[in-house]
Order: sequence, then C-alpha cells, then structure tokens
Amino acid sequence: MSVTITGTYDDTLAPTLTSSTPADNATAVAVDSNIVLTFSEAVQAGTGNITISNGMDSRSLAVTDSNQVTISGNMVTVNPMDYLYAGSDYQVQIDNAAIKDIAGNAYAGISNMTTLNFATLGNSAPIVTTEFPSTVLFTNQITYATGLGTTSVTTCDVNGDNQLDLIVLKGNGVSVLTGNGNGTFNAQVTYTTGYSSLTTGDVNSDGYLDLIFANDDGVSVLTGKGNGTFNDQVTYSDQVTYSSDYSPTSATTGDVNSDGYLDLIVATLYYNCVSVLTGNGNGTFNAQVRYATGSYPISVTTCDVNGDNQLDLITANYLSNTVSVLTGKEDGTFCDQVTYPTGSRPTSVTTGDVNSDGYLDLIVANLYGDDGFGGTISVLTGNGDGTFNAQVQYGTATRLSPQSVTTGDVNGDNQLDLIVASDWSDTVSVSVLAGKGDGTFNAQVTFSTGSGTRSVTTGDVNGDNQLDLIVANKGSNTVSVLLNASDKIAFTENSAPVVINSGIRVSDSDNLTLASGTVSIGNGFQSSEDVLAFTNNGLTMGNIASEYNQQSGVLSLISANASATVAQWQAALASVTYVNTSDFPNTDDRVIAFMVNDGTDSSAIATQTVAVISVNDVPVVAITNVTGAVTEMLTPIGNLTDSGTISFSDADLTDVHSLHSFSQPAGALGTLTSVITADTTGSGVDGVITWSYSVAASAVEYLAKGEQKIENFLYRVEDPYYGGISGWVSVTIEGTNDLPTGTVTITGTAMEGQTLTASNTLADADGLGTMSYQWYSAEQAIVGATGDTYKLKASDVGNKISVKASYTDGYGSYHTLESKTSAETGPVETFVEGTVQDGYLSNALVWVDTDGDKERDWIDGDGDNQWDD
Repeated sequence: MSVTITGTYDDTLAPTLTSSTPADNATAVAVDSNIVLTFSEAVQAGTGNITISNGMDSRSLAVTDSNQVTISGNMVTVNPMDYLYAGSDYQVQIDNAAIKDIAGNAYAGISNMTTLNFATLGNSAPIVTTEFPSTVLFTNQITYATGLGTTSVTTCDVNGDNQLDLIVLKGNGVSVLTGNGNGTFNAQVTYTTGYSSLTTGDVNSDGYLDLIFANDDGVSVLTGKGNGTFNDQVTYSDQVTYSSDYSPTSATTGDVNSDGYLDLIVATLYYNCVSVLTGNGNGTFNAQVRYATGSYPISVTTCDVNGDNQLDLITANYLSNTVSVLTGKEDGTFCDQVTYPTGSRPTSVTTGDVNSDGYLDLIVANLYGDDGFGGTISVLTGNGDGTFNAQVQYGTATRLSPQSVTTGDVNGDNQLDLIVASDWSDTVSVSVLAGKGDGTFNAQVTFSTGSGTRSVTTGDVNGDNQLDLIVANKGSNTVSVLLNASDKIAFTENSAPVVINSGIRVSDSDNLTLASGTVSIGNGFQSSEDVLAFTNNGLTMGNIASEYNQQSGVLSLISANASATVAQWQAALASVTYVNTSDFPNTDDRVIAFMVNDGTDSSAIATQTVAVISVNDVPVVAITNVTGAVTEMLTPIGNLTDSGTISFSDADLTDVHSLHSFSQPAGALGTLTSVITADTTGSGVDGVITWSYSVAASAVEYLAKGEQKIENFLYRVEDPYYGGISGWVSVTIEGTNDLPTGTVTITGTAMEGQTLTASNTLADADGLGTMSYQWYSAEQAIVGATGDTYKLKASDVGNKISVKASYTDGYGSYHTLESKTSAETGPVETFVEGTVQDGYLSNALVWVDTDGDKERDWIDGDGDNQWDD
C-alpha cells in the first residue's frame, strides 16, 4: 500500500556551514591552495564579500566575482590567487547575506576571527647544487731537485707518520723525501744503492718498509728501521746484494710460494728471463730460479690473472714486442710463458680491470708507433682464466714515446684511468686517458713536467682523497708533483671564458618561479683580473638580466616580477662564465658561490672551485730584427764600429731573462758582442739588450764603391722557463770609392831625339778603365803627347819630363796619377868634319858642349894641340 502526500513546502531555514578545506585551525596549508566551503544545502551568491586577512593585510573578494569565487551545488570555492604567503596565519570572514540558499534564506556569515583560521606552510628555500665536473685536471707542477739520472719514483710511508713519502731512484743512489701531508716534501736525503729499478716491501717481517733495487749484477736490499728516523742515513742497515744475473732492469715483490714472506722477482735483460728469489722472512733470500721470457724483458709485475689465488708474473719484452704471462703454481714455481703481441718496443706493463668485468687486464706502454715516432698504449682485456684478448692500441701525441704506465681513478668517476709518462716531447710529459669503464678510453689529456720523463706513480699526497701524480724526470734531474684538481674547473691564462658549472641544479618545492640570484667570487678573488659574465640566450632563460660588480666580484641576476621559472634559473646559472684578463694571473684557486632567492628565502650557497692555470709568456721584442752599418775608410785605420739597443718586455713580471750569445755567421769579418743592460724584475717592460759591432778597417778594403757585405748575427732572449724569441742584428758594411794603388814610371834616356816610355803598376778595387797618358815638359802639357811613348824634341832640351796616367774606374770616378820627373833633357851630340883654311872662319867644325855650359868646345881630334883640319 502506498500513501501520497501532496501540498507545498515553505523553506524558511538558512543554510549552515558544515565543513571547510582547509579546516579550522589547519596548519601547513600550501600557499597555492583554494578555500572550499561546504554548506548544508545548495547555495547561491548573495550580496557581500568573503574576506581573507593575516593580521597585517586583508583581501575582500566579492561573491559575484567569478574569477575568484565559484559556486556549485552546496560548495563555494574561493581562489586567493597570489595572496597567501608562506608561514602566515589567516582568518576567513563571510558577510551576512553573502551566501543564500535557493529559497533566498541568507547564511548568517562569520563576523569573528576565530571560527575559520588556518596557517600556511612555511616557505621552503630553493636548493642549488653543483655537479662534480669529473674532468681530468692537474695543477701546475711543483718540482724537487733529486740528482743526476733520476729514473724511477714510488710512494710509501717510510717514517710512520701516515703521510706519503717519495722514494726516488737516481744514478748514484736513492733519495728519500719525507712528506708533510699537504702536497709538499722535505729536502732529500740520499743513500748509495743500485740504480736500475726500485720497489718497496717489508722483507724482514719487522713491520717496517724496506727498499729493493736492481743493480748491474743483482738486486740490493736496504732494510728500514721504521722508527721515524728513516730519513737519517744511520738508521739504514748496510746494503745486501743478491745475484740475479747480469743487467736486471726491473724488480718487484710478492709472496709467490704462499709462505707469508715476500719474495723478489727480477726481470733480466740479457738472459731473457725473470728470476725469482724466495724470501726467508728475515731479510735474506734464497738462490734465484730462472724462467724464460721474451727477448729483453724490461718490466715485470705480479697479479692473479687466472683467479686461482696464486701470484702470476707478467713481463714486457722490449725486443720481441710481446708480453709474457707466467701463471703461478702453489709451490712457488711458474708455468712456461705464454706470449701476446704488443706494440713496438714495449717499455712498461701494469694491470687493472679497465672494462669492469671483474677480471684483470694488461696495459702496456709501447715506445714507438707505426710511424716510428709517437708511441702507443696496448690494452689486452683478460678472460679471467689467465688468457687475454688481442690488443687494442691507443695512440699518443706525435713524438710522445711512453716510458711508463700506471692506472688509477684520477677523475673520481669510479673507472680506471691510464697515466702515461713519456719522453722525447717538447711540451708533453704526462698523459691521462680517462677510462669509460668498458675497456675503452677517452682522448688523452696532457700535462707538462720536467724533461726526460721516465716514471710515473700515483698517491694522495695532500690528503684531499684524490690521486695526485708524481713523476721522475731524468733530463731535468727532478721529481714533479702534480696535485689533482679534477673536482675543479680549469681556466688557462689567455683562453676563452669557461662555463663554471654546466651541471648545476636548481629546485624549489613550493615555488614555480624565483626572484633573484647571485654568483660571486669568494676566496682568491682578484678585482683587477676576475670577470663573471652571463648572457641570456633569449630562449631558455626567461627575463633574467645581470649586472657584474668588478670591485666586489658579484654577478647579480634578477627576474622582473619574479616571473622566471626554476628551470629558467637553472639554465641561466649553468651558463655563467669566468675569465681572467691578466697576462700574469694570480694562480690561487677562485671559489665561486651560487645562490638564488624565491622572493622570501635564499638558497644555501653552492660552490665550484676554478683553478687558474698560468702559462709561460715568452718575452716580446719591440723590433725583432735590427740593423747596423759601417762604412769603409779611404785610408784604413783601426776598427769600424757600430752599436745599438734592443728593447723587450715580458707579461710575466717576475721573469729574469738570459741572452744567448749571438751566433757568428760563417765568413764574418767582424764580431758582435751583447749584454742585457736592463731587466727589472717586477716591471716586465724595460728589458734592454745592448749590442756592439766591430770590424778591422783593413779587412773591408777590398769592397768597391757601392758594394756591400751584410753580416747577420742571430740572437735569442729567454725567460727562466726556456720561453724565448729570436731575432737578427744585420750589419751592413758599405764600400767606398777606392783610390788606386801602384805607380806610373818613365823609362828611356832624357836626350833630344830619344823616346821615353810610360808604364804603370796601378790597381783599383773599383776596376781599372782604359788608361790614357799626358806628357809634360817643364810641367807644361805637351800638345798631342797622349800616348804611352814620347820622342824628345829640341824644345825639351834643358826641361824635365813627366807623364800623367788617367782612367775612369768601374763606378765612374776619374783618377790621375803622375810619374816622377825625368832628368833634364840633353842636346844631341854632333861631329862636323871638314877643312879649315888659314885665315878663314871654319864653317864645318867638330864641336860638342862637353861641360854643359851651353858653349861650343873645339875639338883637337888627333891630339896634336892643333885644330883638326
């Protein structure tokens, strides 16, 4: 049965608020939350406002504002938009009649500040984190003098202070440099030992490290005291030598017979074998046992390559271009070798798991590449059973010949890297090939050390948990210590700006946008050198702008209206660059700090260190090639000289320079000397070379007019790091018009009717032209007498005769030289024969002027004292 009731219902009840989100006294309300009010029945907008306040500020929202107040059924949703702030207390008030039901009954509202209250979540500061760069970087080397013939280096704690020390093998013994734990070392103490190879181990079981060396005809052991005075020579026991064949080249230690005592393993060149001397645990050793290897074993190492917990032996065989693997037996003996091809002339072998498969691999340094110059590194991955795959070779730089190879994780990525010491290169001594973890390697990164690099090892010598490099340099007789800076970004002097941290991360748990940020240089800041820069790419960085303060080192970044997103801020910070503008930079590390602000709170600072690496600036000569000149003298006396100066500068202000002697060119007539007359340390701008040239005047007399001889003298000015510049001083010797040498002479009898002849012995460096003559009588030119002969006339009687020889030389100069004058020209001697009659004047007399008085003398021809008739 059903009952139906009909009629009308008169609604007179006002709606009531049944719940709210957030609830009254709610806490940790998100600042982007809406306020949702739930009523007892369906409602609609009336007239009035809903007001939200926080005690200092309030915002009234009209219920009719559909942008911020929406009504659906019995729910009213209020959107505060950007009014809610983090960490604030809020109260909600509702005007009477602002909300009413469908029948028009008005909600009474909330007029107090206690009915509906909530607190927003405190602001979470943004977070900035910098990413470890995983680069391969070592800072400028520190060198320590060791001595002649430095060939090998290893690290260990020889004095028990928990700091790594250096043991360096050299031509006349071993040097011990105790470490200070901060990357520096004390002065060496030297001991007389072998000189071919070096290793360490506790061979006498006293808990102290001992030193083992290879000699010409054996191995030497120096047992250590280990009492903290190891660097004092008196604490060492006398050297004990054990025979291991002629010319051992490499020695290592290991317990090959599992008796708990260290044994010695020695590679011997000329016997093509490896010798094993088992230890007795008291510092003495048994007689050697030999095992054949390839030809000329130059390096030996030990490891377990087949997983049987027995040490195996691996040698690098220089002449056979192989490695030998001799697997060990439980009794301390070894199986016959198995050889694997390597590159040309292998010099060093080491082991490590480079492909992350849990098996040891072989790494071999090869002296030469296929072209006979740049060497290679061979990697032979292991199979875990004592066998190895075919080599894969990695090239090194041209003229880089590897001498030693070791492994270690130098860039902190948990993958083994290869470190190679090389020789025969002007700029490269140590190379690092960063491993990828799959058995392959990235391209090498090179670092300069001393010259003639022979050996490299690794160790954390400054306590920063990063592997540093220690290198033995035979050419410069030093060890180099290169501190690891792989957690830093490198800026190299005069290079382009570098991005400080491209992997930086920015996040904010309660804000989508950020307002501002700073990038600042803290420790190491140099206002005259350091510059930070940011360029908005216009695509991924929003409206972020920047301004750099050169004096404070702060790059300020800001987003207008705080509208740039977190992602845009991350892109901006990841693009900030550093550059150093100095040619002589301060090389202290720069600590760069990143910070962002969300408008309320700032992030904690994240830092990235920039290593500033200086390079050697070579001196600069104002005018590289200069000239000088001297001029030949007409009459050579003494020396011809010239001098001048050459100005140079150097951006490295502390450099003091040396001048290499001017080379004397072949065939030079003169000499050139020079000195540096000014070179003020600290200024870098006022270096002056003064040069002086001198040549004997007589040495250049052969030069003709217009002829030149240029003498070029090569010079070179260098800084202390062998950086230099060369140039020429070119001296021009200028020839002048030379006077002729020799004489003009007259031959013949000075008598009327006789013929005189002119001749000469003239010479002229400028060339003799066609010779012409002019004869003179009593210093008066004789008309027409221009030949090289002249017949004396009656008019010449009583006169002295001379001749002038004239010519034009090869350069157009006219020269005249005069002979000496002759004797006075005499008359002709004549006899007149005839008859003189008495009383008559003779018209035919014999006469002659016999006494030169120009008077006739009569002749008594027959001597009868009578005129002749």
